[in-house]
Amino acid sequence: MLVEREFICLNQEYSDKYQVIKELSQLANSHGKLNNVEAYEKSVLSREEEFTTAIGCLVAIPHGQSDGVNEPFIIFSRTKEDFKWDDLDVQMVFMIGVPMKNRSDTHLKILAEIARNLMDEDFRSALLTSNSEKEIYDILHLIES
Repeated sequence: MLVEREFICLNQEYSDKYQVIKELSQLANSHGKLNNVEAYEKSVLSREEEFTTAIGCLVAIPHGQSDGVNEPFIIFSRTKEDFKWDDLDVQMVFMIGVPMKNRSDTHLKILAEIARNLMDEDFRSALLTSNSEKEIYDILHLIES
């Protein structure tokens, strides 16, 4: 599964996107999804330099393709309060990691599914208002359906 229960982080507090990327990378690393946390973080930050991954509707989707990733994953994090991600307010973060060997098919498929679901206001609202990790977990499995 791309979305695992341990990868749902609610009521977080972040000061900026760099803190988010660092903390969520460490979480992925602690669960064996990464073999080189620095290489993965570098790929995510490199992507951010090209163009922000904050997409509006309080959402950012930082992502990286790296040999530092063992297997594809999605981490969902929601903050207590909005914070600035470049010029946009963000409260929900979908952090994606994909190994270089799976970069074309897997990476685009994950991004497309997240984007498709995020167009649904009920989906976004449920993610913003649910206080249960289990509910969020169930909602996020729509991405994999």
